[in-house]
Amino acid sequence: MYYMLCCDIATLRCSSAELERKIAEFSTRYHKLSDNLWLYCTPKDKTMQYFVAPEKYLVLYALQEYMTPESCVFSFAIPKNGYCYQLSDAAREFLDIDEPDDD
Repeated sequence: MYYMLCCDIATLRCSSAELERKIAEFSTRYHKLSDNLWLYCTPKDKTMQYFVAPEKYLVLYALQEYMTPESCVFSFAIPKNGYCYQLSDAAREFLDIDEPDDD
């Protein structure tokens, strides 16, 4: 399943490189759109044992050490259909790769 992470890196206690390492550890693959925008892929059932969806786990647990009360971070699942975007060719190619658990 594909997700997008949106954050204001200036409100986090980490660099873009540190954030990238954390996303790489959590995801099966990712694509950096900017320091503040990331596409990532992870199986829907990866965090099933925590009873939370992967996009929530990333924000609530995986990135928690980097957050402050002023942090601006959100993550959401990207639906397979019904969204509109303007992305680079590399980002579109990333989203076109089928995942084993795609609906």
